[in-house]
Amino acid sequence: MDIRQLKYFVTIAEEGSITAAADRLYITQPPLSRQLKSMEKELGVTLFDRTNKKNMKLTPAGENLLKNSKTILNSMDEAITEVKEIEQHMTDKLSIGTTIYCSEILLPVLENFCEKHPFIVPEIHEGSISYLIDLLKNHIIDIAISPLPFDMDGLTYKELQQDTCVFVTTQDFKFTDEYITLDKISQIPLLLLDTPDSNSLYKRILNEFQKKGIKITISCICNDSGLLLRMLLGNFGSTIIPYSMINNKLRESVQVIPIKNNPWTTTSNLIWRNEGYVSYTIKEFIKSIKS
Repeated sequence: MDIRQLKYFVTIAEEGSITAAADRLYITQPPLSRQLKSMEKELGVTLFDRTNKKNMKLTPAGENLLKNSKTILNSMDEAITEVKEIEQHMTDKLSIGTTIYCSEILLPVLENFCEKHPFIVPEIHEGSISYLIDLLKNHIIDIAISPLPFDMDGLTYKELQQDTCVFVTTQDFKFTDEYITLDKISQIPLLLLDTPDSNSLYKRILNEFQKKGIKITISCICNDSGLLLRMLLGNFGSTIIPYSMINNKLRESVQVIPIKNNPWTTTSNLIWRNEGYVSYTIKEFIKSIKS
């Protein structure tokens, strides 16, 4: 077997069919099928259950090979990056993941970093904490900006900043007090941003009101931050979000009101793998972010 065959095998496993894998690899199906059969003949095992060719399942032998293939391919990528950096000092590869709530913290840092290193073309992924950690552990991204996950095995982090949540509503909302209370918030239709993590801000908001025995009115649950802000400006409701999400342009169109005895803060962290090679580019990016 060679590296190319391992890449073919991993792609078939990820796509679940030879047709989809061939499309992703920009090759035709017959040579891809031949490569898979060649691997199975060399190993003396069946790697896929082909009962359903549109949804091929890995056999136990295939599961084992997939785990080891990813380790080999990740090590190969790290070796290539390390060798390139001997001559180039920095590579152009920078893959970053961020949660919805941390994206506004990332953007100014990334802008400054790319101004200093214009040859770098960043690749950005946005998603939940668990989704980003999965990308990180599978070497799809190099670093994440996120609250800490429950499982930090194989990871290290640098704490950035605490971010206080605020009540955000339109300019039409008549409110003159310095702070808004949870009781007052409960009387206002809320737009809430949901993510699948068990420790998400959405679940913390619901838990806090429930703990205090306060019933709230939810006008909409969004899974997209851009849509939530558009609905906010369209008077569909008000929201509770971290202060960092409110940029200067948005601030011109909304009221930002501190919450009395605020129970919600989020803490952003830089998270990266503590095993394997950490590229010079990633090290410089980490250094560029002040905690």
